[in-house]
Amino acid sequence: MTVEQVFQLQGIGLTVLPDFSVPEVGWKNGAHRVRIVKPNGEELEADADIRASHFKLRDPSAPLDKHWRVVISFPSLRKDGLPVGGTILCDRTVAARLLQ
Repeated sequence: MTVEQVFQLQGIGLTVLPDFSVPEVGWKNGAHRVRIVKPNGEELEADADIRASHFKLRDPSAPLDKHWRVVISFPSLRKDGLPVGGTILCDRTVAARLLQ
């Protein structure tokens, strides 16, 4: 996945967009070791927290899919560790679940 936006959130760490729909069956939150490729080609490994999160939206007509999303965060990284345009590479099984 290519990073579109990054946010440094208190208590969560560096959180990235895009986010994903929660798979309909069998989703499990967890920590995963991923490889990050920065736009300048530099590579590093980091622990990613991939979990379903609830978003409190002001629009009561927003679909359920927008209220619950799978987000990826990095508790140990700061914004300069994963700039916009960087790529996150993860286990094929995790990627397939997120992209279904």
